[in-house]
Amino acid sequence: MITRLGLVIFIFILGIFPQRLLSQAVPLPPSQLADRFGIYNWGIDYSSYPGGELDRLNWGAEKVASLSTRTIRVALPGNIYLVNTPEAKTLAQMAATPAYDKLFRDARFQTYLLTAYSLSDLVNPWADGFTEIEYQATRKEFMEFGDYLLTNPRLAGKTFILLNWEADNAIEKFANKTSIWDSFTRWIQARADGVRDAQLRNPRSSVKLFSGFEFNFIARNGQACGTSVTNPSQEDMLKHRCAIDYVAPRVKVDYYSLSAWLTMDIKLRQGSAASYKDALRTDLNFALAKVRTLRPEIQEPNFIIGEFGVHRTRWGETTAANYVNEMFDAVIAPDAFQVSYAIFWQIIDNLPAFAIGESGFGLYRSRNGQMNLTRAGHVFQQRMTGQPVASFLGGPGIRKTPAPGVLDATDNTTNYRLNPDSILAIYMQACCQIYATPFSPEGNQITLEQGIRQYLLPTDNPSWFYESPTQINVSLPIGRRPGAALLSVTDQNGLESNAAAIVLQCAVCPKVHKLIDRDFKVEEYYPNTNITIFGEQFSAFGNTVTIEQLDDQFVLRKYVLPRSFITSESTTQINTRLPAGLLLHRPAIIIITDNNGRESNEHIFNVAPQCISCAPVLRSEQAILDRDGKSTDFTPGTMISIWGTRFSAAGNQVVIQQAHQSFTMSQGNGWKESQTQLSTALPQALSPGRALIYVIDAQGRESRATTIMINRITQRDRPLGKRTVDDQRNRQ
Repeated sequence: MITRLGLVIFIFILGIFPQRLLSQAVPLPPSQLADRFGIYNWGIDYSSYPGGELDRLNWGAEKVASLSTRTIRVALPGNIYLVNTPEAKTLAQMAATPAYDKLFRDARFQTYLLTAYSLSDLVNPWADGFTEIEYQATRKEFMEFGDYLLTNPRLAGKTFILLNWEADNAIEKFANKTSIWDSFTRWIQARADGVRDAQLRNPRSSVKLFSGFEFNFIARNGQACGTSVTNPSQEDMLKHRCAIDYVAPRVKVDYYSLSAWLTMDIKLRQGSAASYKDALRTDLNFALAKVRTLRPEIQEPNFIIGEFGVHRTRWGETTAANYVNEMFDAVIAPDAFQVSYAIFWQIIDNLPAFAIGESGFGLYRSRNGQMNLTRAGHVFQQRMTGQPVASFLGGPGIRKTPAPGVLDATDNTTNYRLNPDSILAIYMQACCQIYATPFSPEGNQITLEQGIRQYLLPTDNPSWFYESPTQINVSLPIGRRPGAALLSVTDQNGLESNAAAIVLQCAVCPKVHKLIDRDFKVEEYYPNTNITIFGEQFSAFGNTVTIEQLDDQFVLRKYVLPRSFITSESTTQINTRLPAGLLLHRPAIIIITDNNGRESNEHIFNVAPQCISCAPVLRSEQAILDRDGKSTDFTPGTMISIWGTRFSAAGNQVVIQQAHQSFTMSQGNGWKESQTQLSTALPQALSPGRALIYVIDAQGRESRATTIMINRITQRDRPLGKRTVDDQRNRQ
């Protein structure tokens, strides 16, 4: 029987070292590959989704289970799956909805990695500072979510790991502010503290629940994470700060998850002979050493590879499959860094998006409304069941060296033209004979992907089509636009090549360079926003402005703005407004069609609801000017104006930081404030070099920071009285 003193001592020890005990409770890596390797199911191409009783979340999970793994990663709340119910407001309520309940009870799965975000988390509550109220709300929601999982008898024996999404990508836009790094750290700790609370409240649960923290940079701006800058007065002091060197050692989580895309680029940087095992061991040992600076108890099994993948777009189907096979050996080798889990991105190819980028990540291929298992999928499935997998050979390849693999067929250049269109010649990779990857003599299909649009040639334009094992010529399809595109070849056996990136150029088409909110000059766009579109080669009159979005069913919505919306237009600038019906919280593209019917490139922007009570925001350009000269020539003592919106009517603060000092301005020195403009004098004590400036409103919400350069003050710049005093001091 424990004495009262013994109980007090135990509680005291638990209060000081609870996370140390929990970290030691992290089990060794699973012995079975089907438990150690999992698959991500998020943001997949739903073009083959049949509808019916099986929801999108579990439809993707069915494909994961078909490859014999017992480990899956999904998002929660996961609006991408369209399974949330209106009454579900918290993570615990969302987990109890039919789709998630079905997935969590699925007997085929043992371990769930959840990219879990509360509704407040989805708007980055740390981005304007993280208050005690926000901390407590986050902690409470994660505790209640943990309680739900740990007390649910239908989940007995299962494991849940709660993660964020790639921290370095999340914080990148705010990474120049020390205060936001601290806010982000506190946000991660609030989540972990909620999980810890649930763990301590349910010590006898047969469900295993763990907290995790995901990062994705080992280096930043060309230097290892945490490297000091060489010139603090001229460089951002946080230029090389990353989540692994700052946040990770300070958060008491159970698992650290590396999203390993930059590590896997080792073959892109060093060639195909580079070792995934060596690269992972190097990067993860670096990460472990950073964490151990404050948490010496952390061991290799406390680490996860939260995402790894091999782009068919980049490598082609055959090489991608062989690299996936190598990754299995890289993780399980006796001399490998012994991570507990490795999660493949992802089960089906990515959902089509407006942005042009590498696609073809899936173990299942989704193209042109058809879906089938790729060679990488076969590798994964066989490795899960313990079968050896021999390297694949064959399959088409588009030339990478020594010349570009796609050329204009008429002049053998990379000038791919529209209006009139180029005929494109696609050449096979034949650099090394034994590694030659010919196309099929006939029956090849060419995919041209441009944003959400996929064209299949020759079906979409049979003109000029020519094919042979070494060269294929194609005409561009109707509907293509100026801008980037990807071309790949699928041979008659259904094997896919690498993709070649091209840029379709049009000398006579309009070009969109940027757009901006016309009223406040900030980069925020919501329905009915007045905008200015900047570009070139617009028509002087008679332009058409079109906006496109994907709706909840991933069906294209097209808005052609009425002429009455356009208040002025010229060859370089169009003033108009966004339509009222735009869908919120999703991207859109804007296209200009001139009065000859020629379309511009696609310019992408994000649509969000207008937020009156959000943090202050600075202008995207010329946010800070010399108040008198309206210039950006700043010296200590310069009177400045700060432009933006959502400042408080009164009670704002302006923070000015340099490498070795910080100032907070709120009164005096010519201080003036309104909801769109603040005025003050720069401190006389500023040093020449870089300075960071941001605004804190009366509620304590911080704007993003902007940078100015402070020049040396000259005798001519100094006020006479000040110069006289300084001269007297210098003479003494």
